[in-house]
Amino acid sequence: MKKGFALPVVLVGIIVVVVAGVIIYFLKTIFDLPGYPPQQPLQISQATPPAQQSSPTTDETADWKTYSNTQLGIEFKYPPEYQIIKETGKTAEDPTIITALTITNDNFTNYAILGPCTNFKNDPNVFADKLPCFNNKSWAQNEPIARTNLAGVKAESVYLTYGVDGEHHIIKTIEPPLIELKMNIAGGSLEYNFQKILSTFKFLD
Repeated sequence: MKKGFALPVVLVGIIVVVVAGVIIYFLKTIFDLPGYPPQQPLQISQATPPAQQSSPTTDETADWKTYSNTQLGIEFKYPPEYQIIKETGKTAEDPTIITALTITNDNFTNYAILGPCTNFKNDPNVFADKLPCFNNKSWAQNEPIARTNLAGVKAESVYLTYGVDGEHHIIKTIEPPLIELKMNIAGGSLEYNFQKILSTFKFLD
C-alpha cells in the first residue's frame, strides 16, 4: 500500500472511532438519566367515601297532647301543660297553666275598632291609651294584619297587645272553614311554641 493512500484511511478510521465513541457516550448518558426509561403514570383509584347517615330528626311534638274536635272539624297537637279554652276569652285560673289557647268559630276579634299601640307618657303601667291594640313591633310582619294560611286555608295573622307582656298572636281564616286561634305568647317568648302548634294543625275531612 502506498503511503499517500494509507494516511487518509487511517484518518477516516480515527474519525469513525471518535464519532462512535461520542455516540456511545451520549447514548450512555441518556440511558443513565434518572427516570429513564419513562415510567407509566400510576393509576390511583379514588375510593368512594361512605355515605353519611343523616341523624334522625327529633320530633318536638312527639309527647304533646292531641286536641280533636269533630264539631269544629279541627285537630292539632299542643304541649301537655297548656289548657285549651274553646269559645271563651277567659284565662286559665290554674296557676300551673303556663298559657291558654282560645279557639272560636264565631266570636271573632273585631280588628276594625283597633288601632296601633301607643305609649302613654312612657309609663309602663299604662302601656297604651286603648287596649287591645296592634303591636307596634308587628313581630317581623310588615303590616299589622298580614296574610298567611292555616293548613292551606287563607288566613290573617295579627299580633295584639292587651297590656304589659300581654301579647297575643291571632290566626283567623278568611274563607271556609272559618276558625280563629288566639294564644298568649307572653311577650313573644311562647311564639315558637305557637308556631309548632300551627305546624300540626289540620282540618278534618
